[in-house]
Amino acid sequence: MNARNVLILSAAVVGGLIILGFLSTILNAIVPLTIVAVVAFMLGRMSTHTNLLQAGMNLANRAAKSASTVQAAVKPVEAAPLQQTAPEAPQKELPKTGKLAQTQRLDAAKLNIKDFEEIKSSEQVLAETKKLEDELTKKNAEYDPAAALEERKRRLLGDKPDQQ
Repeated sequence: MNARNVLILSAAVVGGLIILGFLSTILNAIVPLTIVAVVAFMLGRMSTHTNLLQAGMNLANRAAKSASTVQAAVKPVEAAPLQQTAPEAPQKELPKTGKLAQTQRLDAAKLNIKDFEEIKSSEQVLAETKKLEDELTKKNAEYDPAAALEERKRRLLGDKPDQQ
């Protein structure tokens, strides 16, 4: 083999390794991320009309019911007469959503919607705007920028004379 053939063969090997590296990058990084993105998009589209809080509460209710049925189905083991059984802890029940304080406040707020009954007309809004502009104009008429600058210098220098 001569040097030319060795260079061509080594160039082909290096090119093949570069192509394999590129393919492995695509297969190991880009394809899984694409799959995750598609699945997330599909799940997001499917769950648009689902109340996740209510679904979680339904899941918790089902878990509590299945736990109670499993406990009822298990036969108690006969304990030795010398052993005392521990008192059973009372099971906590999840509060019903209609009995929560937040729900009651929301229901009361829905019934007492009076905030939007006093909608101002455009004339009332313009009159208030004019009144505020007049007050601001009066306030700014008394403002003297030179006096304000001198007052600030006096405060910053601590009543020392200006050294300029």
